Amino acid sequence: AFAKLMAKECDAMYGDNFTLASDAVVGIGNNVSLEYREMDFGANGIHRMKICGYSPIECNTIHIKFTSSNDSILQLAEFYYSDGYEDRSFEMQHITGLQTVTILFLPGSNFDLKWIQFE
Repeated sequence: AFAKLMAKECDAMYGDNFTLASDAVVGIGNNVSLEYREMDFGANGIHRMKICGYSPIECNTIHIKFTSSNDSILQLAEFYYSDGYEDRSFEMQHITGLQTVTILFLPGSNFDLKWIQFE
């Protein structure tokens, strides 16, 4: 759960608009979801998420949904324009235990994603 998670290696990917490139998922647009299952953040949990991506538009609002057997928490990461791929950190609500993590991109998105990492 704390390793660098490549976008192409997620457990499930679905949506209206995306392309698999050699090292990334590119052209992520309307209603795309990337799902990572059985992520065990343990008792200490996470407080931050790193995203390596490229935003050719002013802002991509990325929705991060954490789902456990008894709860669901939705958090946001605002990834602003970049000239190319950049690693950016986002503070997260404290999350612990076993989770399914879904990265959601809503209509209007235009994003290329290489990897994510939780800390």
